[in-house]
Amino acid sequence: MDLEEYLSDLNEFYFFKEFTYTKNLFRTSDGQEIEVADNILVIDDLYIAFQLKERKEIPNATSNTESKWFEKKVIKKATKQIRDTINYFIDYEEVVLTNNQGHSFNIATSKVEKIHKVVLFKPGKHLSEKDFNTRYHVSSTVGIIHIIPDNDYLGIVKYLLTPFEVHDYLNFRESMINKWGKKLKSVPEAALVGQYLTGDEISEPNIQFMSALVALEQDIENWDMTGIIKTFPDKMINFGYEKDYYHIVRELAKLMRNDLREFKTRFKLSMEAAKKDEFCLPYRFALPRTNCAFLFIPLEKNNEDLKRQALKNLAIAHKYDVKMQRCVAATFIYHGNDYYDVDWCFMDFPWEYNPEIEERLSKDFPFRKVKQKLINRYEFNPI
Repeated sequence: MDLEEYLSDLNEFYFFKEFTYTKNLFRTSDGQEIEVADNILVIDDLYIAFQLKERKEIPNATSNTESKWFEKKVIKKATKQIRDTINYFIDYEEVVLTNNQGHSFNIATSKVEKIHKVVLFKPGKHLSEKDFNTRYHVSSTVGIIHIIPDNDYLGIVKYLLTPFEVHDYLNFRESMINKWGKKLKSVPEAALVGQYLTGDEISEPNIQFMSALVALEQDIENWDMTGIIKTFPDKMINFGYEKDYYHIVRELAKLMRNDLREFKTRFKLSMEAAKKDEFCLPYRFALPRTNCAFLFIPLEKNNEDLKRQALKNLAIAHKYDVKMQRCVAATFIYHGNDYYDVDWCFMDFPWEYNPEIEERLSKDFPFRKVKQKLINRYEFNPI
């Protein structure tokens, strides 16, 4: 498997086919074909452009020949390809690419404030430590371009696991580059990841932060939603949004693991309540950071005919009550033999005062009360 296939599989596994673009040609209005970066991750206004360079082993390679390859292919050519890609996004009104799910979208943008730029390279075994530890390149036109060896990127996604966490880590990494510059060459990437996990944005990077990776409580089972997400295309109740399930997957992709843990906890509670086939108030939470509300509605089996109306009405009410822009909601009905019917919907419109909803909520409030809660991003085991 070459580096391009490896990264495609890796990004698909962790970040879903819906957001991964590896077919890197688009056609302009005059019929010209233009090539963009090798791998692009797009989730709303979260953009990461990857350019890949892989060194094939050659006979009689030396540190000098590998250094020349690194300078020519990584520092010069790959960074130019990244710069060109960013300019295409901004200059063209349409950059239509097909994602790895087979759906095409226009990902051109002049509005996204931050596009992360990453060159991943797979070096030959004779590349010098000095070149291997090159952490970044500064472009006069597009700013900092991250330079990361392929194995280090694997370590990043294995520890961070969600698209937003990787996006946030690259923000952190860039701030460290701006603050400490070439001093970053003296510490391994794993130490930077460890420092990010601790939330320490002040200290000078050092190898001691690697201990955070050992202590990190991954607890993946309590927040991983991959299996559930794959059912979305077949279980949508459409209230007027094209490709509704994309909207929901995007909202989940913006969550960090602590947010996903809250999501999965309520999802499981709703399944348990539906299995009892007894009346149960919905479970819910809202996330101001992403301006999205989440609602989970267990229903008794004899209310199956009402699920569509319940889903719509309660989603509107919850969204209104917590004053959010968007809402992801689901109903749960148990049919026996461990089979659950779970239907989803998505809503997106600005919150505004509504006296009719106010009156209904004051007379018959259908929810559990919500409380503000600060949740730690990461948990650590004692060493």
